[in-house]
Amino acid sequence: MKPLLTLPLLFVPLAIAGWAQKATQAPAGLEAGLEAIQPKSIEKDLYFLASDEMGGRDTPSPEQRKAARFIEARLKKLGFQPGFQDSYLWTYHRNSWRVVEEGSTATLHMGDKDVSLQLGEDYFIRTHYLDPEVHSKVDVVYLGDSSDAAEVNAKYEGAYVLLDGQRRPSRRTLQTMSEQGAVGFFVMPPKRSDTPVAEAEDRNHRRMTQLRGGDGPRDTRPAVNLLTESAAEHFAPLIKGKKAGAKLPLQISSQCQIEVVPSEDLENVIGIWPGSDPVLRNEVIILSAHYDHVGKREDGTIFNGADDNASGTSGLLALSEALKAYGPMRRTIMLQWVSGEEKGLWGSAAWTQDPWFPEGMKAVCNINIDMIGRNAGDELLITPTKKHAEYSWLTKVAEEHRAKEGFKKLKSADDYYQRSDHYNYRKHLNVPVIFLFADVHEDYHRPTDTPDKINYDKVTRVARLVLRILDGLQTDQLER
Repeated sequence: MKPLLTLPLLFVPLAIAGWAQKATQAPAGLEAGLEAIQPKSIEKDLYFLASDEMGGRDTPSPEQRKAARFIEARLKKLGFQPGFQDSYLWTYHRNSWRVVEEGSTATLHMGDKDVSLQLGEDYFIRTHYLDPEVHSKVDVVYLGDSSDAAEVNAKYEGAYVLLDGQRRPSRRTLQTMSEQGAVGFFVMPPKRSDTPVAEAEDRNHRRMTQLRGGDGPRDTRPAVNLLTESAAEHFAPLIKGKKAGAKLPLQISSQCQIEVVPSEDLENVIGIWPGSDPVLRNEVIILSAHYDHVGKREDGTIFNGADDNASGTSGLLALSEALKAYGPMRRTIMLQWVSGEEKGLWGSAAWTQDPWFPEGMKAVCNINIDMIGRNAGDELLITPTKKHAEYSWLTKVAEEHRAKEGFKKLKSADDYYQRSDHYNYRKHLNVPVIFLFADVHEDYHRPTDTPDKINYDKVTRVARLVLRILDGLQTDQLER
């Protein structure tokens, strides 16, 4: 996609002249700040953050710590105050857990014969249905097609349920059967499918066996085990000619082993640009962007995360340069680069539940930027919009300034309202928030999200838009 020029081509010469006239009327601080945000500087920062040497900036990883210190050095150089007492690094702890593949098994007891099934080879567990209990020699009831299973009049309390796999069981069906006492489910592979179960479930399985936040699964339900084609051969003769509701001549023992790993120090990077007004300086505007990505695979494949979210990280670095050039605003600005967003908004959740401000200060709003470097150069998304319950005066301010940086309109990102860090600032601090976002694309969460595909002019204009919004928030009274 061809990048736009600094002034979008959709402006006719007369419109350009009008824009230039308005720009010259801007306050001196704003002019200097806008001039300090340059695409070449953003490109340099982004190429470093999304380089192979940074290894995908997983939370936690040595490469991510390197990124944190890169940001910290910039804040020190520009004269920002530390964001937590005397430190720019705000540390938090969060245990992680994973399903242990080699310790999770199911054994079929078929008369005098026992057959062991291995997780990741013979069956796969759906992510949201993890049962850490150990089950020993549980009966199995065949309920046929999952679309009809909930209607079958059969007793399966305390038993495993075996389902045909042509139609995956709905959550309602699973909930109904679990409420009636089913301890777990085994699902046969589809009879007509071009994709083997192992291939279809590979990504889900890798996610489940990698570390994720918490002390274990928060929502445990009867496990849903998807049988591979080879494992299903053990069941096929037993269900031949059987009607739904039949008890099968075998039992199952199973366990799903969960490993809890105490966390290392996890880091957010925070800098404070103090306000100049003796009263308004106690009102803090928080700018945020997550600086982590998903790291690399065991085979060495690196997920560089250029757009997600080296673009927002670099945009926030550019804004730190802009604030230095602008000088103090009336209100205090706090810049936060948060970690663990990709793991479930870890960093913003930890900070917003235990925030730190200089004495007397409090947050008044949050502006969050994430994935701002791809797709059409004149398009940008925002949430909350007028159609969203959390719509506020902060969105109005963004809408007032978007055209000055060449964005035709701010489209809706309401579908992503809970998907990035602004969500936690609203949830835990109860302040107005906006999320600026340029939408997903074909390289989202793929190794192909690389720096050469970024529209640096667009990142520049998004950062300048944020500066204009900040400038517009320096009035005596913020709209409530």
